[in-house]
Amino acid sequence: MRLEIVASVLSFAMSSAFWLLAALRMEPSSYGVLMQWQSLLMIGAAFFAWRTHDLVFHLQREHGAGLREAYLVGVRLELMLACGGAVVAVLLLIQAPLLGVARPTAPLLLLAALGLLSNITCLQGSPTAYLRARALHQYIAYIDLGVVSAWAVALAVLLASPHLPPLEALALALGAASTRALLLILVAWRNSRGADIADPHAARPAGWRSMARFLVAGQSTHLLKNNLVSIETLLLGRLSGPDAVALFRVAKSFQSLTSVLLNVTYQRAYAALHHAEDHAQRRQVVGSMTRKSLLMWAGALPVIFLAAFAFLHYRDHPAYAGLYRAVGLCALAALPLALQQSDFANLTLTRRLSRIVAAYGAGLALLLLGCVLFHNQMTTDLFIGLTVVAGFVRYAVMHADSTGLPGGTSPERG
Repeated sequence: MRLEIVASVLSFAMSSAFWLLAALRMEPSSYGVLMQWQSLLMIGAAFFAWRTHDLVFHLQREHGAGLREAYLVGVRLELMLACGGAVVAVLLLIQAPLLGVARPTAPLLLLAALGLLSNITCLQGSPTAYLRARALHQYIAYIDLGVVSAWAVALAVLLASPHLPPLEALALALGAASTRALLLILVAWRNSRGADIADPHAARPAGWRSMARFLVAGQSTHLLKNNLVSIETLLLGRLSGPDAVALFRVAKSFQSLTSVLLNVTYQRAYAALHHAEDHAQRRQVVGSMTRKSLLMWAGALPVIFLAAFAFLHYRDHPAYAGLYRAVGLCALAALPLALQQSDFANLTLTRRLSRIVAAYGAGLALLLLGCVLFHNQMTTDLFIGLTVVAGFVRYAVMHADSTGLPGGTSPERG
């Protein structure tokens, strides 16, 4: 477990270093367009990134499928989703001007490769579930170390190519990111031979309708949650242009340290909240979780501002003149994220997913309203300020329906 955590942190550090180096090397307008293309690809892939990891366990638990049988069902579904997502990704890039994004001037074959690479992550749910179910955790840790190596190679190529075009830099990053899914597929397939054990007393799989109901149940919850930054990127680019996007995404990249720390806190507290035996113990876990989240948020601030200082030392460009303000506002926007951790866990454990969807929907609706009202006066600072207000609205909606404490159901995965 410790090796897996270390490998995940290293992978995050290497990927962050790649994007920051790209920002240092490129003109802000080019980096802003690059981030808009990436956002288009991520949003397109998100519609096809279904919960196939959970589906493997669902088919075993509810329909008596054997592990290998459930794994193969998931793999077939993932292949279809990845192909569909690749087609949608290419269409989004071709029609990018309709969304206020510059169309990439590249051959259709390169666009198809970008679309496919951006959707390869859809293929990792079932292999991960299979390896977890067979307690082959060490393989996942080694795979994560392989991903670190892939990002190191991508970073080295970027260092050796100071004038790498944005589209090629994007292809390089997507190639490194897709390494995890490809390695998981290979390792799971090599270990999937042998007898399959199913529960003879459980009901048999109920077909595609049953699987569709299960997959759709939690998709809307995470569609908004996991694509919020991409949606914000496209909105800001539409209103203020690529330079504003560059400033916004550089500030957000520093703030991602807070997200990583909050995720660690969330994972550690989740198990305790899940296994709490009585109301008082659950209250204690929730309070401790909130305090630790706020400490993580505050503790990350000096590191974030130090990183911003270092970035400006090496990249003194007028487009980044407001970086300190943008970083400060992004830090404020992360505060409701820290406050909502216990509420999110509580609502997830008690299966009140509709409240989570409503919370994220309310925050996005307010952001869209602000963009409509201030579209002629929009600046990066004003936009991030709107995300701060939207974040507190999201937290308020989530907190208002989080009074009940969980009794012990299993969590949803993103």
